[in-house]
Amino acid sequence: MTKPVPPGLGGTFFEQWMVQRRVIGALLMREMLTRYGRRNIGFLWLFVEPMMVTLTVAAVWTARGFHQISDIPIVSFVITGYSGIQLWRNMSRRCINAIEPNQSLLRHRPVKMLDIYLARMLLEVAGTTTSFAL
Repeated sequence: MTKPVPPGLGGTFFEQWMVQRRVIGALLMREMLTRYGRRNIGFLWLFVEPMMVTLTVAAVWTARGFHQISDIPIVSFVITGYSGIQLWRNMSRRCINAIEPNQSLLRHRPVKMLDIYLARMLLEVAGTTTSFAL
C-alpha cells in the first residue's frame, strides 16, 4: 500500500499542473490587490495606463509631423509597435524586484520563484493586450 503524496512533492503531471495553476492564480490575485487596491477603479489602471502612454506617444508623434515622413499611418504604427515595446519593458521592469516583497511566500512548498515571475508577467500581458484590443 502506498502513502498519499503531499501536494507539491510528487504525483502525476496533471496533479502538479493543477497545483501550479492554483499557485499562479493566487499570486495573480495577490499582485492585483497589492498593486491596484480593492476599491474604486484601481483595476482599470491595469489597461488604462498602457493605453494612455501609447495614445500620448501617438499624439506627440503626430504633432511633431512624423506622419509626413512615411506612407504608414503613424497612429496604427504606434499602436501596433509601441504596445509590444511597452509590454516587454513593463514585464522586465516588474520582474526586477519581484522576489523581495514576495519572499515570505517562498516558505510554502508549492510556491516557486518562477511562479512569482510568471504571475507578474501574465498580469502585464493581460493589461497590455486588453489595452491594445480596446
